[in-house]
Amino acid sequence: PPPVMRRIPGGLIRRDTYGDGQWAILDAQLGPRARAGLRIAFDIADVPDTAWRSAAATWQAIRTGDLDPANCGVSFAGIEGAWFVAASVLRDAAALAGIETLPWDYWGPARTICATRLVTDDQARAINELAAALDPAPYDRTAAAAVMERFAWARPTRTILSFPKGRGSVEVALADE
Repeated sequence: PPPVMRRIPGGLIRRDTYGDGQWAILDAQLGPRARAGLRIAFDIADVPDTAWRSAAATWQAIRTGDLDPANCGVSFAGIEGAWFVAASVLRDAAALAGIETLPWDYWGPARTICATRLVTDDQARAINELAAALDPAPYDRTAAAAVMERFAWARPTRTILSFPKGRGSVEVALADE
């Protein structure tokens, strides 16, 4: 069967069809010019773990002091730092569970995190627990959905805050499932 594709911020993840239950990373943003300019030799359809971090792994590295949060995000757009990674953990959790969102969508605690560009201690503790449940990634979509059940606060709400044109937010009402 073909791999199941799931969108995540910064690329795509797909279920490996070789039967080992691992997720493989695909980065569609690395076109020929970017690969040549950055001297990227790996297969963009199977990005090695050493060349990419999930939001959960990135969050954990920030929390342990192994990664400077200023190096995370989209610096030219002013969306960088621990707050962006914290919101990305929620987006990754949703994507792994098969809930398609966009890289600029915010819901639940991520709405406040986006508005303030800060992560409170309580929010950080909750995201720490979610990140631990997501790294390594759940085996499959069913396991990821179980993580979302455990962390119901992380599920997209009926209304999300989105920035479809980069600047200026809109409220988006999600359709019933």
